[in-house]
Amino acid sequence: KNYYKPEAHIISFPEYAERTKAKYEKTETPFSDGEERLLEEVFVCNILCSRLAATRNRHSRTQEKTILNANLDLIAEYSKKVILVANGGMGKSMMLQHLFLVSIQKHLQTGQLPILIELRDFSQSNNLFDDYIVKTAGTFDRNLTSKKVEELMSSGKCQILMDGADEIDPSDMKAFQRQIAELVDRYPYSQYVIASRECDIIKAVSGFAKMYLRPFNEEQSS
Repeated sequence: KNYYKPEAHIISFPEYAERTKAKYEKTETPFSDGEERLLEEVFVCNILCSRLAATRNRHSRTQEKTILNANLDLIAEYSKKVILVANGGMGKSMMLQHLFLVSIQKHLQTGQLPILIELRDFSQSNNLFDDYIVKTAGTFDRNLTSKKVEELMSSGKCQILMDGADEIDPSDMKAFQRQIAELVDRYPYSQYVIASRECDIIKAVSGFAKMYLRPFNEEQSS
């Protein structure tokens, strides 16, 4: 019963929040010879849309969902399982970094635990839960053991952000698709966001809604 009443019992991990914020709050500024700036000072959020511009039809009965200043709460209102789709260089990784930071800054008040994992080196010999989610969380806070992460996942307190799905080797594609399906079935109350280019590996991931990153307009680019 407590799973659906986060205000009644908030469990937070201050060390995790502090260390991950320090890791992800900065980014290298383009054309600056490696100068780092706070992400919030330079990042302009892409507009997210539930359909590609080329597929829009004014006669379509399907209502289009648009998110202007994206955060994980707004994305979850559309779906708790989303694939963010964009071509290379459009800011998928930076978008995940932004989503992570917005969430972790509220962690002590909400108890929601975002975990950002890199999928590019995933192989069929890996376990998505143990080798990626638990390992990443435990790197920043030893209190986040496998048992604790499983409790948080079961209670819907985790937000799993996955980057680089399109970089997984094709030979490992089926293993990833199977494991992500099992993960979602086992922990259906947590939130999942995958960032990827349009590719075969995400076409076969079932149950996930797609949201497309729109290219920057002229004002956003400047």
